[in-house]
Amino acid sequence: TADTGRIQAPARWNFAPVVDAGGGPDEVRRIAQVLLDSDIPASAIWVEDWVGTQIAFGGEHLHYNWEVDFDKYPNFKTLIDDMEAQGLRFLTYISPYIPSDTDAALGGLEGGFLVEDVSGAPIVIDYPWGAPPYYFDMTQSGAHEWFKTFAERASDLGVDGWMADFGEALPYYSVLSDGRSGSSAHNDYPRMWTSNSLKFW
Repeated sequence: TADTGRIQAPARWNFAPVVDAGGGPDEVRRIAQVLLDSDIPASAIWVEDWVGTQIAFGGEHLHYNWEVDFDKYPNFKTLIDDMEAQGLRFLTYISPYIPSDTDAALGGLEGGFLVEDVSGAPIVIDYPWGAPPYYFDMTQSGAHEWFKTFAERASDLGVDGWMADFGEALPYYSVLSDGRSGSSAHNDYPRMWTSNSLKFW
């Protein structure tokens, strides 16, 4: 940590049970009720599939969008309010993967916020579990502000935080906007992704 930075102690609620849930509002509420009925002192409920799911190789997989799927969670803010009334923080999930069939992908292409290969073309990652994704280039000018628009929309709905996953997946053959190769930035990318994500909570 002398090289990477000293961490601050997490808030106390992080040390209570954080319970994984999903499957739509009814299933999330059912799980929350089990916690309540069983006197489980959970502090948060973690809803991975807030971004929606897609059927692909091997079954159902997360869509990895950066926005709520209102078809799967039509009354998303009401669900969050209900969980928080029960004393549960509402956590979600994000990834630097940006599925190619999303509005986020279109914005990323227009703004130049996607990781490129040596020829300057955005990389589409080989991916058998749904729409092939791009990868987020946080080093591009304006990328932080672009990401902030998604974070603020989630926060405005009541989302209390998220798991920032898959920072370890930067392709080795990529080139970041700051000039680093994917191989040289590979071990630094998870730090950048996590710190970029946490600035909004």
